[in-house]
Amino acid sequence: MVFDDIRRCDEHPVADFTDEAELFRFVRASRWVSVDFAGRRVLRLNWVVTALAVVVLWGFSISALVAPDDTLAQAAKWQSWVTQNFAWLYIGTQNVWAFFLIYVAFSKYGRLKLGRENERPEFGDISWFAMLFSCGIGVGVYYWGVSEPMYYYRGGALNKIPVLNDDDRAQMAIFTTLFHWG
Repeated sequence: MVFDDIRRCDEHPVADFTDEAELFRFVRASRWVSVDFAGRRVLRLNWVVTALAVVVLWGFSISALVAPDDTLAQAAKWQSWVTQNFAWLYIGTQNVWAFFLIYVAFSKYGRLKLGRENERPEFGDISWFAMLFSCGIGVGVYYWGVSEPMYYYRGGALNKIPVLNDDDRAQMAIFTTLFHWG
């Protein structure tokens, strides 16, 4: 198998990426740009990836600024095409990913220890679940923290609730958002 040569993480030599010679073991030297100023590292990047990203992002941004209606219509066409032609791929890859995770969990790699041989885990399973759940809720609240109360304030699901003024509507929007996120 591919994983026959698995070693514990403390058996690998530590790579020091502050050293340019060590770094070039992991990157292609012809695509690497290093900029130093007065002996201090200022910038390290892969110029090919950076150039492609700049062209794509600025091209899309400029087209959206110049012709927003045309860009929106074109993006809607792309989204529709991708949804119609590649929904099966998305669903299939998610199924493959789920089966792979189940395989890893119940194979010998599910018992692979990420740490030293005699080291006890710092957190138990319930603590790990609580931390991951809290991170998920935190990211959701951070992402939707402004838009969800604004959605409720401007109408949303609050049209059925009688409110006397804008302050009551704002308060109800916040209450509904906090109720939604628990």
